[in-house]
Amino acid sequence: MNARAIAISEIQEQLPVLADLDLLRLRARIAAELKRRGLASNIGQAAESLVIAFYNGTSGRPNLQLAPTGTQNVDALSRRGDRYSIKGVLDRRSWDSRMNAWYVSLAAKTLARSTLFAPG
Repeated sequence: MNARAIAISEIQEQLPVLADLDLLRLRARIAAELKRRGLASNIGQAAESLVIAFYNGTSGRPNLQLAPTGTQNVDALSRRGDRYSIKGVLDRRSWDSRMNAWYVSLAAKTLARSTLFAPG
């Protein structure tokens, strides 16, 4: 197979013209490739990976590791045993046409206690 680099912009331009079935097939192929590479396949897993990499690469921050699978309400642990709950959010709001208002999916109390890290 002759491999050539494809710009993301090229792919984005082609998405609207793909047939529904082709778009679903592409999604399945992407999911399989993510799995093959050991990459996160959903926002939660991606957020956990990004936060752990950020903490482990930033001096003054504790080193984190993923919590064991099945640990409730805990996503990462520090060497000291501190527990971290990591939430990934693509967009914190959506328009509720019935209420004619923005719906914020995160509670104000949760947002006030959180620390925002955005990839730079």
